[in-house]
Amino acid sequence: MTMLANGFMVFLWLVAAPAFFVLWYLTTKKLIATRLQLLKQMKQNQAFSEKTLALDTDLRKKRARIRSLEKELSAARHLPEHRIEQHKQMQSA
Repeated sequence: MTMLANGFMVFLWLVAAPAFFVLWYLTTKKLIATRLQLLKQMKQNQAFSEKTLALDTDLRKKRARIRSLEKELSAARHLPEHRIEQHKQMQSA
């Protein structure tokens, strides 16, 4: 081998190969950290979605209960006993 070829081989083994492996390690480390961070955010978003869904379901149940109570109250206002009590209250006032 010539002196130039020997110099090139030394450069490859002492500079280029370690530099390649260092860059590969840092890139892989960054990709792994990014993936872990994304997984953590996905878990947080899923937990938030589940809480929101539970609150939404609870709110729908409460609204349905309010509507049913309003219907009962509306029906009760049309009963004769209720009208008699209202009339007595108006006369006593």
